[in-house]
Amino acid sequence: MTFENDKKKYLAALYKPDNSKKGNVDLQIKELIDKINSKNNYYTTSSCAGRIVLIMIPKSGRKDHAKWLFTTHDKVSPKDLPLDDFPQDTVWFRQEGAVLHVCCKTVSAAQILVNKAKTAGFKRSGIMATKKRVMIEISSTESIDAPISKDGRLLVDKNYINILVNEANKKLKRNGEKAKKFLESL
Repeated sequence: MTFENDKKKYLAALYKPDNSKKGNVDLQIKELIDKINSKNNYYTTSSCAGRIVLIMIPKSGRKDHAKWLFTTHDKVSPKDLPLDDFPQDTVWFRQEGAVLHVCCKTVSAAQILVNKAKTAGFKRSGIMATKKRVMIEISSTESIDAPISKDGRLLVDKNYINILVNEANKKLKRNGEKAKKFLESL
């Protein structure tokens, strides 16, 4: 299959419900994704604007057995978090940075986009694969990963939750600023 045919296939499915937990493109980066996809040499295959989550990781450690207790791609207030009735397994508070996967027509086109992403602040960006297709990952470095509950009880006090939420909101804001700068460079 050619790059152009692959791009048509991906773009036809892009704004339909997809395989992500949410089921569609995050509105916070939709304009950026639209801009990338409007370029002849690129199309996005997956994306996340960055998020704040509470996730239960089972003792097995298997991510496919994890239970998502709370997810948002927007700023959050501590009162929005479900902090009652925790499961017995460990619950983690996470703030995850933005990530985009982009298929590129050529390695040189990939390098141009990686350079623009890095200049915009997406320092963890690079070419991932070149064998079947040229794929890049554009990734933000902001993250928080902290256990907050174990054996059904909260491990930290409400003040620490407030600090986690405040820091996570700052990091989400930085993600948005980087995405805007990246969009402007395109």
